[in-house]
Amino acid sequence: PQTAVDPWGILRPREIGWFIVLIAGISYVGYVASRLWGEQRGAGVAGLVGGLTSSTAVTAAMAQAARRDPSMAGSAQLAVFVANAMMFGRVVMVAAVIDRSVALRVAAPMSAMGLAVLAAALWQWRRLRAGESRADGAASSEALAGLKNPFALLPALKWGAVMVGVLLLAAFAREYLGDRGVIAVAAASGIADVDAITLAVTRSVQLGELGTNLAALAVSVAVMSNTLVKAGIAVVGGGRDFGLPVARVLVAAAVLGVAVALLV
Repeated sequence: PQTAVDPWGILRPREIGWFIVLIAGISYVGYVASRLWGEQRGAGVAGLVGGLTSSTAVTAAMAQAARRDPSMAGSAQLAVFVANAMMFGRVVMVAAVIDRSVALRVAAPMSAMGLAVLAAALWQWRRLRAGESRADGAASSEALAGLKNPFALLPALKWGAVMVGVLLLAAFAREYLGDRGVIAVAAASGIADVDAITLAVTRSVQLGELGTNLAALAVSVAVMSNTLVKAGIAVVGGGRDFGLPVARVLVAAAVLGVAVALLV
């Protein structure tokens, strides 16, 4: 069902189901791509495909893959970096479809964050290519063959449960703070998703209900909130060896985004 079925009118089964399918599907795409094109190129494909829809799902799926097989950690990190670099560009494009003024305001911080993560992706790709992270990055064919069930639903269902908790938290925060707490609502909403808040505030600008600067700030806050959450997902879901390098890059990108947003 597309409509909410919980007592609070928050949880839509189709939305939650789609997120679970994304996580499971991205794991499968990454696995098949790795078998067809090798671990490094496969990771890039998984990141590109997943980044077009949900970088959060990519982060969760790759964290699971790294925990299952630590030899895939380096390539899984590459997929996460690629997906997140795409996410920053996707935010600008989503905003531009509805209101170009908001897109122009968020372009600078989003570009700075995207370039930072893209640089990390390039560095990671070069490490894998040079064979420096063979032990924890480029999986051998034997390691890939050991993934008996890349489309396992139980790990994906676990992240679906996490999403349910996040959606409830965001909704309750929004209800408690009210519609006027735009920035706080953006931070809470960004925990789960950035596209929804981006669409909401840019639509409000188009209708004359919200100023461009406030809308742009709300989008930036949501993106930074989402970025920090994904850093946590990487550490919790994939372990320290996989998660800490990812978290450092994402946190650094968020700090850079804040600095650029304040300057412009």
